[in-house]
Amino acid sequence: MLAKRCRAAGVKVHHSQISKIERGLHVPRPALRRVLCELLDMRSADFDPPAETAVAREEVAP
Repeated sequence: MLAKRCRAAGVKVHHSQISKIERGLHVPRPALRRVLCELLDMRSADFDPPAETAVAREEVAP
């Protein structure tokens, strides 16, 4: 389980938060992002939302 591996690496995280990150509903905090990058052999930029999503959110924001 990925949440257990994160905790073993020193970052507390609940499995529901991992699920939200996987679905693109949440961007991990820096410490968690660093650990996930190490565990999953990813780049930090892989967690950034796609450009078109960011633009759409800006248009909706008040």
